[in-house]
Amino acid sequence: LSEIHRAINDIRYLKNQIGNWTRKNIEGSDISTRADGLIEELDSIEEMLIQTKFKSPLDRVKYPARLNFQLGELGIVVGSADCKPTKQSYEVYDHLCKKIDRELQRLILLRGSGLHEMNELINSKKLPSIQ
Repeated sequence: LSEIHRAINDIRYLKNQIGNWTRKNIEGSDISTRADGLIEELDSIEEMLIQTKFKSPLDRVKYPARLNFQLGELGIVVGSADCKPTKQSYEVYDHLCKKIDRELQRLILLRGSGLHEMNELINSKKLPSIQ
């Protein structure tokens, strides 16, 4: 769960940096278009990891649980038992971990290639890059 929360903080930091950069610089340019694409990709990863639509406690009924909630709830279920975790619990854990790892890998790739490409485009215009 800590990895998910660190990734969410990283995603929100990047979205904030990209948003601030586009507001301060050239909106409507090819850089702005690339920034919008990066933000959409970051949103996609964030929405797989956590439910971003929760505004009130009743929203837990309206919207599906995402990976962080599912993994947290699995821990509660396993922790409440008086015996060792079942085979099914291990299978669910493995399934969730694979999905989480896939999203974290998408974030790593996006930070590496997508952000790098955008910074190259920004630098070609002699503007300050995104950190």
